[in-house]
Amino acid sequence: MPTFAPMILVTRGIIVQNGHVLAAQRPETMSLPLLWELPGGKVEPEELLEDCVVRETYEELMLHVQVIERLPHVDRSFKGKLYRMVPYICEVIGGKLRAVEHAQAVWQPINRLFELPWAPAEEEVMRAFVALRFPEIVLAEAEAMV
Repeated sequence: MPTFAPMILVTRGIIVQNGHVLAAQRPETMSLPLLWELPGGKVEPEELLEDCVVRETYEELMLHVQVIERLPHVDRSFKGKLYRMVPYICEVIGGKLRAVEHAQAVWQPINRLFELPWAPAEEEVMRAFVALRFPEIVLAEAEAMV
């Protein structure tokens, strides 16, 4: 009988402020070097998903955030492991932005999100977010491809 590896739960914070989303660039020393991602990480045992995204955002970027809304999850396989990425729309409620674990962090305009080279799973999360909240951007992008 086959055995299945447990799914690894991770959260992602889509931090929105003044028409921009906070993006963080992975350092050269990590897998998927220099690609862009959202703050977040693995859920600790007994930790609530919302608490995880708040904790990870502070650890990575020194920002205090408040969860606004949970979005549909994305399941991805990476290096033989299955991940469930649970994104949350968040807002900043305190702290001062500092890239602690990343090469840099930027506030990217929502209509220019896909100018950044996102890690594949992050891009999937961002495309779902944009399609849900900003369908006019998806339409403009599709028209530009014609």
